[in-house]
Amino acid sequence: MGQVRHTTSGEVPGLRLDELLAEPESRIEAVRGTRDRVHDLLEAVLSAGRELDLPQLLRRIRATVPASQAHQPPPRAPR
Repeated sequence: MGQVRHTTSGEVPGLRLDELLAEPESRIEAVRGTRDRVHDLLEAVLSAGRELDLPQLLRRIRATVPASQAHQPPPRAPR
């Protein structure tokens, strides 16, 4: 392998380490931002779910299903 020459400033010619590291760092920040938004959304869903009264919700769902469909098995997913 060839030798690596250092300049007087200590940099390796041809390597732009700061530029090479900037891309993964920016992607990590984007992932962190997405994670924070998903966390906030999950907290909102959980907060709304805590306020639901399950028996009342099930009665409302049952009331919206036509009687003719109430006793039919659910449709199968296509394969």
